[in-house]
Amino acid sequence: MARIFIIWSSTEGQTRRIVQVMEKDIRDAGHKLETLNADDPPRGWIFSKADAVLVAASVHAGKHSNGLVRLLKQHHARLTAVPSALLSVSLSAADPTKQEEADRYVAELLAAVDWKPSVTATVGGALRYPEYPFFKRFMLKRIAQKAGMPTDTSRVHEFTDWERVHTFTARLLELAAAAELQPA
Repeated sequence: MARIFIIWSSTEGQTRRIVQVMEKDIRDAGHKLETLNADDPPRGWIFSKADAVLVAASVHAGKHSNGLVRLLKQHHARLTAVPSALLSVSLSAADPTKQEEADRYVAELLAAVDWKPSVTATVGGALRYPEYPFFKRFMLKRIAQKAGMPTDTSRVHEFTDWERVHTFTARLLELAAAAELQPA
C-alpha cells in the first residue's frame, strides 16, 4: 500500500472538509496517510517518506496562503521526487466563466514555488455566510451579488463538485501505485 502525504491550507474551512473526504477515500483504498496543516506546522516537522504528496489549498483574496507557499518552497526537493498533486479551491472555480482566473491562481502558486505536480485541478469552494462575522458577511454578500452568486446569508452555499474530488483522489492513488512498482 502507498504512503500518501496531504498538505492542506484552508481559509474558511471548506478545503479542510474536502481534505477529510479525500482522507476517507485514501484510507478506504487501504493506503497509509499523514496530513499537515501548512498554516500551522508542528515545530521541528520533517517531511516524511511518502509515495505521493497531495496539496489541497484554498484561495483567499486571489492568493494561496503565505504559510503554504513557504512550506512548499522549503520542501521543494521532496515534492519533486514523488508523484504529486495540487487541488486548488476557490469560488472562481465554481463559475465556468471564471475558470481562467482559477487556473491563473494555480499557475501563480506553481511559479512561486517552482513546482510541477503530476496532476492539478481546481474545484469550487463555499460561501459560509452564517459563520462569518457581520462585516465580512456583508462584504461577501455584496461581492457575491455582483458575481451573480447566492446572497442568502442564512445558510451555507457549497459549490464543491464532490465527484471531481473523488476522481482527483483516485488519479493520485493511481500515480502512487505506479510509483511503488518502479524499481528504486
